[in-house]
Amino acid sequence: MNVHTDPPPGQPAAAASQVNGLAIASVLLAVLWLAGIGAVLALVFGYRARSQINNSRGMQTGSGLATAGIILGWIGITILAVGVLLILLRHGVVAPRQALLMPWHPARRSEREAPGIDPRGDRPYHMSRTTSSMSPSRTR
Repeated sequence: MNVHTDPPPGQPAAAASQVNGLAIASVLLAVLWLAGIGAVLALVFGYRARSQINNSRGMQTGSGLATAGIILGWIGITILAVGVLLILLRHGVVAPRQALLMPWHPARRSEREAPGIDPRGDRPYHMSRTTSSMSPSRTR
């Protein structure tokens, strides 16, 4: 019994479509994430796979996989960016927004201000023993 049937004479054989390999790689890398590197590669492979699929004239499939890789890649990039920002905020590399809005906050002090000089004037200041805030000295 022959399972393979040939097309009738005069009709072209149906072209077999295959799933684009970059689309598969895009989804796998997006899921694995690999500390952000996988997310970047998922975006590259996903956009390239979608372009190849669109230019293949129906010979390749996997547009949904490529789109899923692109979406997951952007989610991974967002998670990476938020994580890096939280680490920088935690270690004081980036000042929180509230600190930047407070003119007396140490993050707002310019580098030209010398310690011992009141940032609002030329009076010397001292650290209070009861509080950690700087207050201008009352003596002249």
